[in-house]
Amino acid sequence: MRGPPQQRIESPDEDRRDRLLEAGAVALATLIALALRAWHLGDAGIAQFDEGVYALSGLGLSDPSQPHRLFPGQERFSPPVYISLVALSFLLGGATDRGAILVNVILGTLTIPVLWWVARRWFGPGAGVAAAIMLALNESHVTLSRSALTDVTFALVFLLAVAGLMWALDEGGTRRAVVAGVLTGLAWNTKYHGWFAGLIAIGAVVTLLPRDGWNATWQRLRWLLIAAVVALVLVLPWTLYIGSQPGSVGGWSNYFSTMLRVDWVGNLVTHVQQQQFLEGPWSRSAVPLAILAVCGIRWRTFPAFRLLAGVVVATGAVSLILGEFAVTCALALAAAAQLWRTGDTASRMLLLWLALWCAAAPLYEPYFRLLLPFQMATYVAAGAAVVSLLSRQTDASVHRAPGMLAAGLTCALVAFLARSMPDASDPWSRGDALRRAAGQLGSHIPPGTAVTVVGEPALAFYLHQDGHPAFRRPSLEDLRAMRGPAYLVAGVYAIRAPRLRDALASHGAQLQPVARIAVDPGDLRLLDDGRARLARAYRSQSASTYDLTLYFLAEASRDSR
Repeated sequence: MRGPPQQRIESPDEDRRDRLLEAGAVALATLIALALRAWHLGDAGIAQFDEGVYALSGLGLSDPSQPHRLFPGQERFSPPVYISLVALSFLLGGATDRGAILVNVILGTLTIPVLWWVARRWFGPGAGVAAAIMLALNESHVTLSRSALTDVTFALVFLLAVAGLMWALDEGGTRRAVVAGVLTGLAWNTKYHGWFAGLIAIGAVVTLLPRDGWNATWQRLRWLLIAAVVALVLVLPWTLYIGSQPGSVGGWSNYFSTMLRVDWVGNLVTHVQQQQFLEGPWSRSAVPLAILAVCGIRWRTFPAFRLLAGVVVATGAVSLILGEFAVTCALALAAAAQLWRTGDTASRMLLLWLALWCAAAPLYEPYFRLLLPFQMATYVAAGAAVVSLLSRQTDASVHRAPGMLAAGLTCALVAFLARSMPDASDPWSRGDALRRAAGQLGSHIPPGTAVTVVGEPALAFYLHQDGHPAFRRPSLEDLRAMRGPAYLVAGVYAIRAPRLRDALASHGAQLQPVARIAVDPGDLRLLDDGRARLARAYRSQSASTYDLTLYFLAEASRDSR
């Protein structure tokens, strides 16, 4: 039986070259990530309901002349961090849909080196490079980075919050605890479940109690208490704002309670199907390329050719058939036992991060974007698993590097070119349908005339920017009390909501259709509304589900008054 390989001591020059290779791999991954997220950015636009809310709120914050500082009911959609960044983008570059999207393009790209840095500090350079490459090529992240939703911003801030709490727990000190609290508060002010970062840290401290003992545990809890107080102070202003809104406290809690679901297994299946739908050739080639990159930054200690070729072929084939999400989850699961045995703070926090999302995400409405923090955690764990799998080395293997590299690149190329699911989502398809629809609708409306938009905030943003005031969000009472002459636009949400439909119908013959505009909603909105199966069905045939109708509300006749 062959004994264990002798450890090779690297010279300072070799170590420097390894670091340069690592930096080059991360820089290349970041540039590719930027290219994928910014490609044909002019074709991107906003279409999803929440995107319109954030764009209008950003407009109100950046322009005091607007009728509202925030979109009515903003507190139901998100806390203020993302919309504040949108407002800043509008101030710097103009209030356009691209200005709102650019926030996520930039922050989504920056997430790649941040994920590398966090994974490297926790599990070494190989895990960092692998995680960075997987996220850079992930088309779900690309799709969200080309949107005006909060999730990409939240994923970055949440990652920093978890890293900050890990730093405070491991190294201690009031200053570190305050920094961790600030980052947790920012995450909490970006999405309402930002406090999950603190829950992960508390769980890590509790599970490490047998190892650390009571004295060390109480000290760690002290740092967490400081971080929690700082985070709560940062969240307090927005909490007070919510409380100041008429009827918003009960409405806020009732709104989120409607999103809770008891079908855990069904929601889990839906999440998996959506991830598969979102994966194209870039996602499916990510794991084999990440493995090759891990070997590339340590080229003097390549694993044996057969081992590497087998790993690359296996991961490439499974990625092609089942998808990257399945492969990275399997790798993360394979790493779980080793991470638990390691017993350090980073391993426990990562495991609790994964466990929390596995338990909580399927209890909520299965929006695919909710899994973004979970995906980043799986990439870190998968990177650690890859490094562990490739740690078996042979001195002679370096002579087989050219053949190994050729075989690996061939497998990656095949995985990239072969589309087992030709109907997968396309993050770079045109997403400016509502922008073009607003232009078409504007040709039927006198210049400067206000428009009431029902259930389509993204369209309201475009019409408002085109000179047709549409910032206001009409209530049911507003719709019933409307008096002509007036213009009104309604779409699918007005049809689906019985009370909205009845409010429009209450005007009878006074409500006259003027124009009907066809709209392609885009994959992001289709997934939110109909899930992957219905999204594929919608894209395979022409449908009028999302068409917009422009109405003219005529002035009531004297007889009807």
